[in-house]
Amino acid sequence: MARSTVAGRIEELLGTGLVAPTGEASSSGGRPASTFVFDPSSRVVVGVDLGVSHAHVAVTDLRNQVLAEVLEDLQIADGPEAVLGRITAMAWACSSGRAGRWTTSPAPGSACRDRSSSPPANRSAPR
Repeated sequence: MARSTVAGRIEELLGTGLVAPTGEASSSGGRPASTFVFDPSSRVVVGVDLGVSHAHVAVTDLRNQVLAEVLEDLQIADGPEAVLGRITAMAWACSSGRAGRWTTSPAPGSACRDRSSSPPANRSAPR
């Protein structure tokens, strides 16, 4: 890719707030490269693990730190409409108020465990 193409795409990402500059990389000659990183507070990611009899929904930041999670009994045999409806409600409950991206309120009855103030268990510190 041409340098101008890369620069244009980086500018677009900077404009969205998804990435932020972190400085310059060391150089062995010539112009030092600029470095960028995802802004972990700019968005959240919802991960879902479905089993035959459970659903586990977790919300992470872009550093992969779990902010909130919920585990519920759920029967996959209930079919796609019921299962997808329930995991959607679980995701809304765990994502409430995060990153300004959600437009409705959390579903009642989801006991989402907020982990935003405690470090994730069994995970190494972000680098």
